[in-house]
Amino acid sequence: MAKTKNKYDEFLKTTYEAVGGKENFGEIYHCVTRLRFKILDKTKVNEAKILEQKKQGLVKGINWLGNELQVIIGMEVSKVFDAFNNYLETLQTKPTTSGEIGEFKVEKIQGQEHLSITNKLLNMIKGFVMPMIPAVIGLGIIVSIQAILALAKVIPSIQQMAIMDIQGQVIVANSFLQQKAEWLAQGGHNITFIIGILFYIGGTGAMSFLGILILFNGFKYLKLNPTFGAVLGFMLCAPSLILQGWNIQLVNVLDGWFKIKMGPVMGSIFVLIPAAFLFKYIKIGVDKVVPNLLNNLFAGAIALFITTVVVFIGLAPVIGIFENILGRAVNLLSEIPYGLGVMFYSLSWQFLVITGAHMTLVMLVMGPWLADSTAGMTIAIPMLMGAQIAAFGQMGAGLGIAVRTKDRMLKKQSIEAAIPCAFGVTEPMMFGVTLIRFKTLIFGCIGAGIGGLFFGIMKIPYFSQGGLGILAVMNTITGTLAGDANGGVADILWTLVTFAMAAGSACLITAFLFGQDGRVQTKQKMKKLTNLASKYITLNNNQNLNVESFKAELAEIEKIQNDREHIKLQQIYLKNDIKYNNFVAKLDKSEIKLDKLKEVNKSQKAITTLENKIQILKTKIAECEKQAKLQYENIVKINEQTINLINKTFENQNYDETLKDLKNNYTNIINEVYKGEYQQPILEEVSLIPILKEEKAKLKIKTA
Repeated sequence: MAKTKNKYDEFLKTTYEAVGGKENFGEIYHCVTRLRFKILDKTKVNEAKILEQKKQGLVKGINWLGNELQVIIGMEVSKVFDAFNNYLETLQTKPTTSGEIGEFKVEKIQGQEHLSITNKLLNMIKGFVMPMIPAVIGLGIIVSIQAILALAKVIPSIQQMAIMDIQGQVIVANSFLQQKAEWLAQGGHNITFIIGILFYIGGTGAMSFLGILILFNGFKYLKLNPTFGAVLGFMLCAPSLILQGWNIQLVNVLDGWFKIKMGPVMGSIFVLIPAAFLFKYIKIGVDKVVPNLLNNLFAGAIALFITTVVVFIGLAPVIGIFENILGRAVNLLSEIPYGLGVMFYSLSWQFLVITGAHMTLVMLVMGPWLADSTAGMTIAIPMLMGAQIAAFGQMGAGLGIAVRTKDRMLKKQSIEAAIPCAFGVTEPMMFGVTLIRFKTLIFGCIGAGIGGLFFGIMKIPYFSQGGLGILAVMNTITGTLAGDANGGVADILWTLVTFAMAAGSACLITAFLFGQDGRVQTKQKMKKLTNLASKYITLNNNQNLNVESFKAELAEIEKIQNDREHIKLQQIYLKNDIKYNNFVAKLDKSEIKLDKLKEVNKSQKAITTLENKIQILKTKIAECEKQAKLQYENIVKINEQTINLINKTFENQNYDETLKDLKNNYTNIINEVYKGEYQQPILEEVSLIPILKEEKAKLKIKTA
């Protein structure tokens, strides 16, 4: 326990300082694997300081999405988030947003106006939706259990009741009494029917109220009274409107592509988010008209009433037109023949996760579900299974590395990272194992594509309830949908086969093509860095810089490091380091075992055998250390020669600060080959990619 506490303590202090302290971040929140900061000034963030913590194993990497800094932690992220908030309290400091840690006020984020429209929309959607994700996951699990029990005929599949049809004729369809009579006639029991009702209330029925949660959180996000948000949610999403059959279709032409209807909003974020803004501005207008003496009594009620009327007769029908078109378009993508739609979704998913743009795609594909919080239990969108299939592809790639590598630490890391993949969480595998060995990331995506193709060909349905990863097998069935559209036992089994195909094919491809341990990546990394530096020089257009001379010096640096004999010596050095680490790991394990044998008074023969094994391991470790010293002496001369040339190249007074600081990037590439006692500290690097983006933006402004 103490070790964990110390690990968190170091992370909290280092990360707090690295993000620029309390003055430089607004919202703090987390998703499944990432701790997310809304940064006010990106130039004050010390990325290198955060990345240094990768050595302790807690930080897996970082990612930027606009002004949002994502620190990739893994499955511990919720604990780290709680610890970070506690740390802030001990400092008696809070983010410069509001009285509550973790809340976020848009107007205090500097640079918000420079964000793209997509990022602004994503920030807004996250403010409305993300706080309720744990509750939604919980409801989904309840609905999944309900679906399994209904499929096994343990409980009845409770359907929603209707009292009046769209013509206004009074009927009673699917009443609980009718469903109870049918269940008992089939041999069911009163108790199991009551259990079915409870599952319906706690799962499917509760889904009808998600609009209330969305507006409650949205009103907090907009700094409005969240109680008004909840009341507006009840008014717009009232299930009684459905029971009374108030869902009037006004227009239906162009083969269903153009529809206009009036009815309850349910959980449509496309309607609820504009409704929140509408209330905000209506309330401002009402406040100006209603006298202060009566404001508290009447202003809120008037604003709620006006907002509800405008939403029902105007906003919802208009937005419903676009929701219908979006739903039809997504359906066309899902129906791309031969399973290609699901295949492409599965294949590309991890690349979208890396960029942080995956949520945008999910929002688009989930359009039919977002338009109605209960639609996810009646409308299947098979493409969405692609994210789960992709997780098994990365799992397979990691296991392929574990099969191939002789590096015990890498093997252990790959196997440990494979476990979260089984539950749909790929960040530990991606940022800890496959991304830094980019080919293996590709192999995992190929495996996902194979699995996605099979899933699409089999035409397996995918509903919204259920879980992630292996638990997503429950998403193929629903306890609220009867008939051929619902999945069944066969679909559950085919889904398991899909996961096995994705993981198995990725594992086999990786095991065959992963390559040898101890490969030196200096050549590739330098080439990439030199290309970026050349682009920067071209865009920067420094008149005092001899471009051709500079490029020639960079080429000379590359040439020295690309010497085949030098690369071979470095590979021998790295392979020796792997052997050394493996022997050390075996020695640690053997010494622990020896202590246990002595504690339980095992036979002297067993103790002596283990002591002899330990002595042999110590001899091998000593030999590895001797070889490491010799091999280090073989490679250090050329590396020092290269670093001297790097320093000489970047000391030119005509270079700007960015180019001068770039020498750290080159030096780190050289020094990263050193291991153990010869390991060099990581120097603070220049991040050229965002600088290039800024230079391109400046160039556009000049030419405009």
